[in-house]
Amino acid sequence: AGARLAFGEIVQPLYAFDRADVVVSLDADFLGSGPANLRATRQFTGRRQPSSAAGAMNRLYLLESTPSITGTMADHRQRIPSRSIERAAFTLARRLAGSRLESSPDGSESDDVDRFLELAAGDLVQHRGSSLVLAGDAQSPSVPALAHLMNASLGNAGRTVHYVEPVEAEPVDEMRSLRDLVADMNRGVVDVLV
Repeated sequence: AGARLAFGEIVQPLYAFDRADVVVSLDADFLGSGPANLRATRQFTGRRQPSSAAGAMNRLYLLESTPSITGTMADHRQRIPSRSIERAAFTLARRLAGSRLESSPDGSESDDVDRFLELAAGDLVQHRGSSLVLAGDAQSPSVPALAHLMNASLGNAGRTVHYVEPVEAEPVDEMRSLRDLVADMNRGVVDVLV
């Protein structure tokens, strides 16, 4: 849904953690879960070695609502409620993309979150084309859409993130599909459900 919001179609992002000097995660436990977590772990941790062939070690900034495996690797970690991730993503995107964002959720960040976002934004700007912003699956569609916007404004698309057609032949919004099923069941359209 976030990709559809950002691009007008469903695409699958593929992340190149081995090319990213700076990674900003918006509640994404990319080392602990997901279909590509083993590849992500190998690529990301390969850059954590002081003698890595890629040069300097990467840095990880993480906003998360629940302690995670990825959080244990973060250089800069800020715990905030899940409901606040969207507002923080808008604040970070506004710092990176400027006036391209017309509106943002109401409210303001705490001093700790604001300092965290300022530090992350500065590091992302210094590493245009070699940084990466990603969003967790549990976030609303606007958070991954903002991550795609930030990656585009930083010149990361085609370098640290590539977009491909989804693996699913006919991807669907699972929540909408489930709601449609429940509505059909309530109307008596479904005779047997296995």
